[in-house]
Amino acid sequence: MKKLSPHVLIYKFPTSAISSILTRISGFYLSGCFVTVGISQVFDIDIHNKYKKLEKYQQKMLNYSIIGPLNYHTGSGIRHFVLDKYPQLLKNRNMVLSSYFLY
Repeated sequence: MKKLSPHVLIYKFPTSAISSILTRISGFYLSGCFVTVGISQVFDIDIHNKYKKLEKYQQKMLNYSIIGPLNYHTGSGIRHFVLDKYPQLLKNRNMVLSSYFLY
């Protein structure tokens, strides 16, 4: 395997790139969650009763595992719509600030 040039490692990974990657990951995760629920409905698996049987802390963890990515992905989508409408806002500083806001 070829080694990376040493000068490549001195650059900092852009904050806006990280937020873009996290948006894609959260979308993929949420799609998997919703497809799983859909498949469970097709095969008549009663998820609601299984959810009710969980301990309270397990229910809370499950809720937050959906709420967090859903909020992040929604906020990122809104940012995308705003930047499509007002392309003059598409500047490095604005992107970094909006990425920190999303985090």
